[in-house]
Amino acid sequence: MANRWGTWLKANWKWLAGLVVADVVTFYSYPPHGLGLLMLVALAPVFIAMELAQTWRQAAFRAWLYVFVGNAAICAWVAHSVREFGKVPWLLSLPSVGLLSIAEQGSWPVLAALRHV
Repeated sequence: MANRWGTWLKANWKWLAGLVVADVVTFYSYPPHGLGLLMLVALAPVFIAMELAQTWRQAAFRAWLYVFVGNAAICAWVAHSVREFGKVPWLLSLPSVGLLSIAEQGSWPVLAALRHV
C-alpha cells in the first residue's frame, strides 16, 4: 500500500504542490491579512492543474481538493462557533467544517469536469 501511494505521489507532486501553494495564498488573501490582491495570482496553479488533467475525473478531483482544503482553512471558525454556541464537543464540531466545505463548494468540481467533457 505504501508503494502505491509513493508511486502516485511521485507522478502527481507538481499539481499537488501547486494546489497547496494556491490554498495558502488564497487563505492569506482573506481578512484580516489584507493581501486581497494575491487572489489575482492564487488561482493560476489551480487552473493549470485542471487544464493539465487528462480526464474529467482528474480535473474534478483537483478542483474539489483545492476548494475543500481552502474552504476548510478559511471557515475554521465554524467549528469554534458550533462548539461555543451549540455546546457540541470538538470531536463533533470539527466535522461540521468538512460538511460545510462539501456542501458549499460543489460547483468547482462540476465546472472543471464540464471543461473536460
